[in-house]
Amino acid sequence: MIKYQPESRKWDYVSGQARLPVQWSMWLTHTRADPPSIEELRADIQRQQRVQASALALEQQYQAEKTAQRLLPESKPAPDMIEEPNQQVESQRVTREESAMKKERMKVPPSAPPPETQAWAPKAIRRGA
Repeated sequence: MIKYQPESRKWDYVSGQARLPVQWSMWLTHTRADPPSIEELRADIQRQQRVQASALALEQQYQAEKTAQRLLPESKPAPDMIEEPNQQVESQRVTREESAMKKERMKVPPSAPPPETQAWAPKAIRRGA
C-alpha cells in the first residue's frame, strides 16, 4: 500500500523550506536519462554525512590550532626585519610608480582601430531530441 505525504508537504518544496535531491531535479529537467534508484539516493545521503563529519572535524581542528596560537606569546620581529620609516615611504613610492607604469602599458594607443564586434545570435536547441 502506498502512503502519500500530506497535501501541505508540497508547499515546503514550493516555499524553499525543503529541497528535492539533485538526482531527481536532474531527471525532472531532462538532464539525466533515468530516474535515480533508492540505492543511489542512500549512497548520496551517506556521502553527505561523511562530508559533514569531515567538515566538522576540520573546523574543530582549526579552532584548536587557533586557541593554541592565542596561548603562545607573540614573538617580536628580528631587528634586521624592522624597516625604518624612510624605507617604508620609499617602498610605497616605488610601488605607486610601478603601478602607474603598468597602467600606461595597458592603455590602447589612440591610433589603434576598435575591436571587431559581431551580433550574437544564439541557436535554439530542442531538449530531449
